[in-house]
Amino acid sequence: MDKGEDVDAALLKVAETLFRPLAEQGAKAAFRPGGSSAGDALTKALSDKLATVIAEADPAAIADRMTRRRRYVSLKRQMNFEEVAALALDLASRTPVEQQRSIDEDWFMNWFQSAEAVSDEMLQELWARAFAARADARLRPISLRALDTLRLMERQDVVNFRRAADVFSLFGVVLATSRDVLDAIMPGHALDSLMDLSLVEQMDSSGTNIAIPGGFALYFNLPPDLWAPDSFRQYRLTARARELAGTLPPELVVEQPSVGAFDMEDPAVVARYINLVTSGFDPRYNVYLAAHGADGQRPPPGGRKATHQWDSRARAWVRLKHEPGPVDPMVLQAIEAGLGL
Repeated sequence: MDKGEDVDAALLKVAETLFRPLAEQGAKAAFRPGGSSAGDALTKALSDKLATVIAEADPAAIADRMTRRRRYVSLKRQMNFEEVAALALDLASRTPVEQQRSIDEDWFMNWFQSAEAVSDEMLQELWARAFAARADARLRPISLRALDTLRLMERQDVVNFRRAADVFSLFGVVLATSRDVLDAIMPGHALDSLMDLSLVEQMDSSGTNIAIPGGFALYFNLPPDLWAPDSFRQYRLTARARELAGTLPPELVVEQPSVGAFDMEDPAVVARYINLVTSGFDPRYNVYLAAHGADGQRPPPGGRKATHQWDSRARAWVRLKHEPGPVDPMVLQAIEAGLGL
């Protein structure tokens, strides 16, 4: 008999010792309601059922199942760890030796204990890539806080995170002036899940402008007699999300989450975003667009130099005297054609 079998035999003996007293008929009394709750029929029925199960149980059989379960769990955890570790070491080996970073023991033990509980291949790759990032001095190290978030993520969370990373990497901050803008990001329940995981954050902003990729800026304000502007919701990736974004498999392609969602492969998606945001403003707002050019991503010095004004009645842009800067003509045409409205 080897050492493992000695341990199993000892476990069986201890389990039988623990369960045998419970199997005695006298143990039933401990589970029967008494005092003021004696008339509770539901409690009495449940207590009697529990007492019967315990009384009829075979302690040896229970102990044997415990042992077999322990063996299965241990084997499964070991298999999970070996699968993640093999991928992690393969990824980490691609980092030149002179650019490798040592991994401290506390971080490794946290990573190890979590990785051995992961069976899903997509999640395993995230854990492997987290290890590789920690070992690569050229990359931002994955923190213990980030590992806590990874530990809570399910497969669908990874898909949602991939979608969010694509959207917010392009737009930076999304100004949600309407439900339509939120629906274009992803379904509400998916966004809620990412916020619950501290991967996406919502902010209330009373600003009057927002920069948009491609060389655009929106300016919005109320007339002077309406002095109490609304606060708008803005969404963006959290610092933890930016830290974890590098663990997402680059080959993971996310399908459109809904019919009205932004198509991140569409070169005119920026135009649709601009028009959706603008159409969500209260009609009393004055809204201007500055197509100032992509260089620097900010309007040039000397003022806003608005190139378009929004006509809320016609739901269309009107060109002003300033000529648009060097922006993508296809995107500008899509804006002026009302793409997304």
